[in-house]
Amino acid sequence: MISIDFFVCKEEQIVTCSWEDACERFFCTGLSIPDWGALTLLSEILTGSNACSAERILLSNESFYILDKRLTTAIRNSTEEELLDAGARWAQFPLWSELNINPMDLAGFLLNLHSSFGNPETEENSIYLWVESDGLPES
Repeated sequence: MISIDFFVCKEEQIVTCSWEDACERFFCTGLSIPDWGALTLLSEILTGSNACSAERILLSNESFYILDKRLTTAIRNSTEEELLDAGARWAQFPLWSELNINPMDLAGFLLNLHSSFGNPETEENSIYLWVESDGLPES
């Protein structure tokens, strides 16, 4: 399992933060995924592309990664109904089967992440990842 914290903010805001500061200052939600393929599958569901990447923020004080812009845009612009459907579809993939995951938990995660883009001030924000282990492949 790979534990990931997801932050929503601007790059200039996150580069100077420690993980603790980011948790206090920005929207944050977490998810444990079976492997990196889980995010690739989510990208395929929401964007139609299995190209999903997370690039390390080189100027950051911590090991923060920026999530692929295509997936971020899809999460931001999807309707609640589309995200509920995406969470249910995501949970049906075999990589989740061993975990006996509730599809509504994944849908709730997506809705929670989507809600962080709820006002005009957050439209230009991106999704950043902080990974608790060396679980992300180098791009």
